[in-house]
Amino acid sequence: MLSLKLFRGFTIVEIIVVVAVIGLLVILIVPSFSNSKVRTRDARRVNDIKTLAFALSQYYNDFGVYPLQLSSLMPQYLPAEPKDPLSDLSYFYSVVTRSSYASTDCSVYPAVKYHLGAPMEVGETTNKDLILDSDWAGAAGSSGAYVTCSNTGADFNGNATTILQQCVGAVCGGTVICNPDKCYDWTN
Repeated sequence: MLSLKLFRGFTIVEIIVVVAVIGLLVILIVPSFSNSKVRTRDARRVNDIKTLAFALSQYYNDFGVYPLQLSSLMPQYLPAEPKDPLSDLSYFYSVVTRSSYASTDCSVYPAVKYHLGAPMEVGETTNKDLILDSDWAGAAGSSGAYVTCSNTGADFNGNATTILQQCVGAVCGGTVICNPDKCYDWTN
């Protein structure tokens, strides 16, 4: 004769243990996933700035000056202007000329230096790219050797401390070191 075994369900204790384990896994995995998205966006910003710097060097090789606007690079040097992955805004760009020239009009006097920047989400203490960037305080912090071209974007501070300052933190620059720096900037 066949004996039928009675199958019993899970006890309340077993269910609580399973729910607790699943909850613990969610608590551990979700912040890690969120952090990887932030680092991915920061890596894209660094790559975009390097791409722009390469296109600017090609433009300079062809014309002997830097363009007043990034839009001048399209479509010959770049198919489209790279934008910030979070805000979809343009990256910071300014050109400067020598302060010894009689004018800051860079359509008359050559734009001899450029400054590119992107606000980062992860600061210098944990972002190796920010340790290796230019940290240029802009034309105002360059001992008077340069002035920002009057027909270009405003210059910015490469030592801004928060993403909210958007690379224009007034508390940093010159000999003042900011920690953590959150502006990835590049200049020639």
